[in-house]
Amino acid sequence: MNTALRVLCVLAAGVPAALADAQPLGSPVPPTIANPNRFAVTGVDAAARFVRLATTRRVDIAIIGDSNTRLSASTGHEDAMGRAFAARFGMYASRVDPFSGQGVWTPEVLSSATFQFGPFLQAGAPAAAEQYFFTSLSFPTGYAFLPGGVETGFTYNAGLVLRPTHPIGIESHLRYHLSDYSLPGGSYAISIRSPFPNNPYVNFFGYQAAPAATPGMRDLEFDIPAGTRSPDGIFIVPGDAQNQRSSVGPLLPVYHRVERVDRATGVAYSPMWAAGSQSARGVLQTFYESDRNVTAMHEWMRQATRLQDAEAVLLVHVMHGGNDAADSRPSLGPISGLPSSSSAGQEDNTRGIISWLRARWVESGRDPANLFFLLGPYHPRADTGLPQLGYEQGWRAIAGSDPQVFTVAGNMLSTPQEFAVRGFLLNGDPYHLSPLGFQTWADATIRAIDLALCPGDYDGNHELGVADIFGFLNAWLAGSIDADFDYSGTLGVQDIFDFLNAWFAGCS
Repeated sequence: MNTALRVLCVLAAGVPAALADAQPLGSPVPPTIANPNRFAVTGVDAAARFVRLATTRRVDIAIIGDSNTRLSASTGHEDAMGRAFAARFGMYASRVDPFSGQGVWTPEVLSSATFQFGPFLQAGAPAAAEQYFFTSLSFPTGYAFLPGGVETGFTYNAGLVLRPTHPIGIESHLRYHLSDYSLPGGSYAISIRSPFPNNPYVNFFGYQAAPAATPGMRDLEFDIPAGTRSPDGIFIVPGDAQNQRSSVGPLLPVYHRVERVDRATGVAYSPMWAAGSQSARGVLQTFYESDRNVTAMHEWMRQATRLQDAEAVLLVHVMHGGNDAADSRPSLGPISGLPSSSSAGQEDNTRGIISWLRARWVESGRDPANLFFLLGPYHPRADTGLPQLGYEQGWRAIAGSDPQVFTVAGNMLSTPQEFAVRGFLLNGDPYHLSPLGFQTWADATIRAIDLALCPGDYDGNHELGVADIFGFLNAWLAGSIDADFDYSGTLGVQDIFDFLNAWFAGCS
């Protein structure tokens, strides 16, 4: 008889004493990423509602964070969290990109990048259009202005790149979306081809857009039928070398992204705000800096959700906590005036971020029940260990009082020691993660959320089945830490009973 089945029979017979010699793991141990703690998640109902939406329709996620958001080319929370969410739900679109990214918004992250150069200018926009652009480079910003009568030239070689490793699946039927402030007289010649340094005269597809009739924001789209792509990916360019057509000003493109047409469910993961060495207070201060940010955020939220084909849903992922201990300035949230480095001050600033964004969402006519917030998890750091514990308690308080918020406590998933020993830090730097650290942390975050919603789903296939029971029992008999269901540090019979109770209780 299978050993796990024998254990089940013993338990069913009511003789748990026969298992008293269960293999111990030793004394209680610190948390480890190998066994993500479902109790790290607070606000399970909000998490469950968001997960249900992401599995049945399209939703968008936007991250707010510090330098770890986009640490360098191809690494950071945007890349790793984007891939982890895509692995869980599928990815229906690339991020919302400024047409001509500036500063931190130009490197290739999550297998895509956007860049432009002359004759496009990053100045000269009509005053009427400025309300749609953010005032700070902390926001994804970088419009491109092509003056009247100026041509890109048909060999123009800059634009939006998607690599073969992009989670969207670039060989699928795609659709390129471009939003501009239309200026009468200008026209686009768009080509979709292989990225530089490949031959610009070989297109996948080429398109033209008619000149605009009246000024104002407009949305353009160009289909990219399914097919084989270049090993370097696809490149979407405002110039068409194969057909010798140029884009001609005046043009003022603002945002662009790519949609996977055949995917009706899943996520897109975009950056909303990021700046190195900044705290939650720094975010809120930037929000408050200009009235223009209000209208610009209205437009950004429209861009982020307009491809959903249903009532808009957005999850704002706030990843702050590492820099807050060094920011003692008065908090700017609903209470205000508290030291931002304190637990109360950090909580106040976080509540302020939520309040400001919720106001913009509601002003735009959207349902507040469709705006969610995920707070953390920020990676555990020894130098700010005690403040971070206080910040996490504040996030739990927010999630406990706000039905649209859920949080994951990083200090309940791992330790600074584990990050150092397992190579999760960038060259031992406690402030920044390595590529392995980013991806492992993102995967553990998704797993912790899944376990909070469905703790009996041991095999992680998002369904409850008998295989979960046998898988758990086999792991328990093998002495695996994965079977430490109560996170006590020791494998005991209670783990089995707790697991079975969770399995029979079902999922949130």
